[in-house]
Amino acid sequence: MCYFGCGGTMSAFPEGINIAPLINQDFIDLSGCDIPALPISDEALDIINKAISGELFINPVQNALNAVGAEVGKIITEVDNAVGSVFMTLDGTQLGTPIPGVDLSLFGGENPTAAQFITSLSDRVTNTANFMQEQSDILSGVSLTKDGFDQNGGVSDMPGISAIQSLAAGFNNTVNSLSNTDELLDNYSQFFGSVLGPGTDLTNGINAALEGDFRTALNLLPRDSNGNINFLNASTQNLQDLVDAYDSVMVAKNAVEELINNERALVLAATEYLVKATFGFSILAMLADPCFGKIVADKVFNI
Repeated sequence: MCYFGCGGTMSAFPEGINIAPLINQDFIDLSGCDIPALPISDEALDIINKAISGELFINPVQNALNAVGAEVGKIITEVDNAVGSVFMTLDGTQLGTPIPGVDLSLFGGENPTAAQFITSLSDRVTNTANFMQEQSDILSGVSLTKDGFDQNGGVSDMPGISAIQSLAAGFNNTVNSLSNTDELLDNYSQFFGSVLGPGTDLTNGINAALEGDFRTALNLLPRDSNGNINFLNASTQNLQDLVDAYDSVMVAKNAVEELINNERALVLAATEYLVKATFGFSILAMLADPCFGKIVADKVFNI
């Protein structure tokens, strides 16, 4: 039995179909050929090239996020250098001054030391800032140029900028078209609040609370001869000032998270709305077919 090179030509393709061989580009003569022209202006071409290079994408919340990060860094440094900021000794004796009147569920049910309390604030603010960093990177397109995102610049529960833009445009157009009103409503910009102004304002609100109320509370704490905080000599009023300032920062922090969570919930709601609207249009196509589609639709749906 012969398998290869036996006088005939064997092919996996049906008879009569010619498969072109791979061509080495060096054999192609391009003389006399013009570069294909795109029917767009130079300005539009510049935008496309900037998108390809990544120059187009700038996160408008970055400066506010940097300010929050810098202030958190200062607070952590003060806690690290403070007297009485050690959480636990080798023999299990807890050091530092317990703070009354705080939410103990945040600290495993035990009253935290002042150092633990402040470190908790720093950690929670940092987590929120990272959340806003992710959201604003996605909505500004910066995520397309950074690690930690999928190939479309999104994450598991938030698609990238291209998908968001398409979703926002489709949602805006569909809602306005089906609303039966004469007034055009903005159902588009709410998808981009984190990068249009509200995101920056709310992030600045965190920094204002840190630099204002919380910094004031820190400055009122007793200091040693080196200027370091001495938690062990803190008064009850000092500690209460910390609690009040902590609450002020948490209000600002929660406002940022609420904005982001609302945007992500809107993405899910808009997606569901468009799926249902698309199905509604498909029902209209069924009803336009009197021989088949309409008969089925009349029997299945509440027309």
